[in-house]
Amino acid sequence: MISAQAVIAPPDPEPISQDPAFTLVEVIVAIGMVAVTVVALVALLAASSRAAGEMAARQQAVHLADAVTLELLRLRDALPGDDPAGGLDVLATLIPGSASSQSLRLVGSLDGLRIVRESEAGDPELGLVPGDRYFLIEVRQQSGNLAYVAGAGFLAVSAKVRWPYQSKLGPEGSAAVTADLSQASTAVLNLAVTP
Repeated sequence: MISAQAVIAPPDPEPISQDPAFTLVEVIVAIGMVAVTVVALVALLAASSRAAGEMAARQQAVHLADAVTLELLRLRDALPGDDPAGGLDVLATLIPGSASSQSLRLVGSLDGLRIVRESEAGDPELGLVPGDRYFLIEVRQQSGNLAYVAGAGFLAVSAKVRWPYQSKLGPEGSAAVTADLSQASTAVLNLAVTP
């Protein structure tokens, strides 16, 4: 008698899935990389926004030359007296020399359209409300060969422009805080006022 025994092999274990999936570690690493990239991009955006604002203010400061000259001419014309030099002799008395620690101080709006003497800035007709005083302009006479001589045909001045001078407090802009001028941006303009 022949007996046949069937050998039954155990079933093969199910093979490990070959589906394209990510492990938990891979997902965490990917999220970390995306987070670091987003933070870096936000920091770059903030820095480039500040740089763009600074460049716009610097460009505006350079364009203040005409407005400063117009304000000096307004001051010249507003001064009393009969000046044969077309008002320059009297105007020269208002503007200290370059060696002086004093200066003729003007303030200007951010748009550069309004510039007035700092002492007149509170005058409602001429002035700027405190929150609009963005530029501080310190005017001094030039020295050396450009120093003013009574009766001369021009008055050479140097205008040191610093910003921000005052920053608005609140939405109305009627109150402001004065900035630390040692940290302010600066540009120097050389101008000539003629009669």
